[in-house]
This record gives sequence, C-alpha cells and structure tokens, in this order.
Amino acid sequence: MSFNIAQRKNLKADISTLSQITHLLNYKKKTFIEQSSEDDFNSALDYVNKTIAKLEDKRKNLPIGHKYTGVFYLKKPYTVPSEAVKIKGSAFVREDLVMWTIDSEDEYVKNVYYVREVYLDKEMTVKLTREDCGEVFG
Repeated sequence: MSFNIAQRKNLKADISTLSQITHLLNYKKKTFIEQSSEDDFNSALDYVNKTIAKLEDKRKNLPIGHKYTGVFYLKKPYTVPSEAVKIKGSAFVREDLVMWTIDSEDEYVKNVYYVREVYLDKEMTVKLTREDCGEVFG
C-alpha cells in the first residue's frame, strides 16, 4: 500500500519538475537555437515531453484505492457485548487513507459515513484488508 502512495508522489514530483524544464526550455528557446539549431531544440523539447507522457501513463496505472463488494459486517456502536450489523454493498478505501466509505441501500448505513473497521465475519474476528479488495484506478 504505502509503496503505491510513495510511487504516485514521486511520479507527480518528477512530472512537475519536467514540466518546469519544458517551461525553461521554451523561455530560452532563442538562446538554444542560436547555439545549435531549431531541430536540436525541438528534439530536446520532444524528448522531455515524451518522458512526461510516459510518467503520466505510469501514474495512471497505479490504483487510487481498493473496493470490496459483497456481504460484510460493521460493528454497532455503544453495544455491550459488541454486535455486528450485516451489510450488503461495497466498502471503498482510498490508497492514502485508512477510513472505509460504505455504500449500501441498507438503512443502517444511511447514518454511517466512514468507518475504520469492516469485518468479513459476524463474530468480527476477520477484518477486511486491501488485499481482499479489487483495485480501483482513476
């Protein structure tokens, strides 16, 4: 998980830096052309732009989150002993967060926005993890 977050962040930084380089190249275009040629300048600019496009493609191929669809359980608050509520729907967690967003037609979920823990069993012993989910790409 954290590997994808770090990788997305690094790719974003690289894209930003290369975009600044294209801006600077264009700003000093006349100087570059005077010292070599317009073809050399265009080749250098094209190379940087192609590199940016490749990095953007890599970034798009990294997941933005994870989604589980099916039956799962949520812990009912303020109950002793703890009770589980069976939910049929989906749970989504963004790559950079730990809170799950619940989407379901169930009446209980209408008052639940985010939860920290989602369970796969009624006894609430098996927590839903990102590995149990499908990746979501943006």
